[in-house]
Amino acid sequence: MIKFKKTLLLKSALAGLCAVSLAACSSGNDSDGNNSGKKEDQPAARKTVTVSEFTGEEKSEDVVIEHITGSTYEGWMMLVKNSDDISVEVNPYLGTGAQAPDLDTYVDTFKALGGINGGGFMDEGGTGNGSIPQGIVIHDGKLVYGNPNVYQPIIGIDKDDKLVCIGGTGNDAMKWGIKEAVTFGPVYISNYKDVFDRNTTNLAMLNPRTAIGQATDGTFLLLVIDGRGPSSFGAKYEDVIEIFQSYDAINAANLDGGNSTAMIYKGDYVNNTVSMYGSRNLPTVFLVKEGGN
Repeated sequence: MIKFKKTLLLKSALAGLCAVSLAACSSGNDSDGNNSGKKEDQPAARKTVTVSEFTGEEKSEDVVIEHITGSTYEGWMMLVKNSDDISVEVNPYLGTGAQAPDLDTYVDTFKALGGINGGGFMDEGGTGNGSIPQGIVIHDGKLVYGNPNVYQPIIGIDKDDKLVCIGGTGNDAMKWGIKEAVTFGPVYISNYKDVFDRNTTNLAMLNPRTAIGQATDGTFLLLVIDGRGPSSFGAKYEDVIEIFQSYDAINAANLDGGNSTAMIYKGDYVNNTVSMYGSRNLPTVFLVKEGGN
């Protein structure tokens, strides 16, 4: 059955201009895994990104969705002001080969306000069903999937509801008190520093993107950017960094993008997924549960 996306209303007036520019690249990772440090080396000049706020039922006290446009893309930023409302949910059939749920199913099952896709998964020939995730998965403070000794990007939430974007092993993550985590990358921002390696091979590629960050005041920043379509070609990694810098992100990292990029809010798709059927089957998702339920 084809899922038809409902169109959300956009406020036509410009809510504000956010400007960003790239800071110098550096490692920025603390040896103890805590990368919520002091505010340093923030960019002085900023490039322009246009932002307009959603209206009416698309806005709640704790959640705001903003429409973002750049020269090659359009996207949406979900600002979740209460960090207790963010959780990671995991395919209940993880690693068995059985098909994972899609984002719609996760949202319905956990009675969530909305959410985005999470970590990567094995997708040979573009036919992966979300049953075998890349790297590690941590849920409720336990390593539920993956080799605990392999060093890889860890995108997670610690016991203090701080976003952690850092390289390490599953064993490291356990020592650092990370309660929820997925594997993907690259890490964009660590301790306000742009740490993205400009030597990466797909720097200039325009693609749909999903990413996560956290602002100075603790607000979680969930970003999706459309791509491969007539109204939005997609974004480069550098574009995503600029967006997060405009939101004063302490830490930010890339999640699985491309055909997997999806955002749902109050039962509707916010973005235009690459597939006309909506979300793919996903091993992990970040959900917004109002009231932390």
